[in-house]
Amino acid sequence: MNNTQFMKHLSILGILVIFALALNLYFAIGSNFNDFKQGFEDGQKSSTYDTQADSHGFRAEIRVTPISTPSDSLNLQLPGKTVKAPYQVSEVTCLIKETPTMLITIIFSALGVIVLSVYGVYCLIRVLICITRQDIFSRRNIRWLRWIAYGQLAVTSLSFLLNWSIEQAVLAQVSLPGYQVTGVTPIPLQWDSVILIVLLTEIFATAVKIKEENDLTI
Repeated sequence: MNNTQFMKHLSILGILVIFALALNLYFAIGSNFNDFKQGFEDGQKSSTYDTQADSHGFRAEIRVTPISTPSDSLNLQLPGKTVKAPYQVSEVTCLIKETPTMLITIIFSALGVIVLSVYGVYCLIRVLICITRQDIFSRRNIRWLRWIAYGQLAVTSLSFLLNWSIEQAVLAQVSLPGYQVTGVTPIPLQWDSVILIVLLTEIFATAVKIKEENDLTI
């Protein structure tokens, strides 16, 4: 495979990557918006709060563990007979009241994720343009790649902060008889993938620096 074909294939791969990232961002924003809308509508329908201001609740998925041996049972249909089988609840969904800290964290995290994700796609496009021009080992690519890597690290950190703020509100507000509230269903965080991207970016930056030093000594 000659250099022109390699660059052509790399460009096609880059376009597919950009398309996949944009599609993932679109569905992620849509999913979060639908969850927020559903929680808002559930809060409007809820009559558990006394004032109109408190009727706007946030829907949270809460993890619980039984304090004692569960006494609840369900009917299990077996051939020729019905038996009662014990069961326990491990997760419930309910409405909580947004705290000021939680609201600030939600707004800050949403704006941060959108801005960093969009700019990360832009940086990826810039890197691919440089590669197609055969400008691979350059400092500008280091700058774009670091924006991508550390931007993803920041997005993951914001997601962790958002999960923490929701969990604190849940632990302060929710109680379930017979169960202990242990937290909320965590937002999926891929710390290992993000750290690997940062590590590979810094390895690339080191390789560029070594190449520049070797070029100067020749």
